[in-house]
Amino acid sequence: MSDRGMKKWAPFASLVEHGKALEELKKENEKVDKPHISSDKANKINNIMRSYHGQELEITYYENGHIKTAFGKIEIFPNRKVIVINNKTITFSNLLDLDDNSI
Repeated sequence: MSDRGMKKWAPFASLVEHGKALEELKKENEKVDKPHISSDKANKINNIMRSYHGQELEITYYENGHIKTAFGKIEIFPNRKVIVINNKTITFSNLLDLDDNSI
């Protein structure tokens, strides 16, 4: 009688691929549309960025269909219209909120 080798494990490989596909589908279904921010919120973000002096901020931003949060010190690049936090570059247009309790 011959050993079937890897053939006997082939069905389980398809289950793993099926699991990966289901996980991708779940991530796709969790995506949301980019929220619009009010003029008050835009003014708040602008004021915090203008008066920023190296304090840690909590940033809420939109990325690839998901709303994410980061905390730390930022670098502002107004010419490129981006900020960098924790080695992550975020465009101004994707900023949803900046929170600094001291301002």
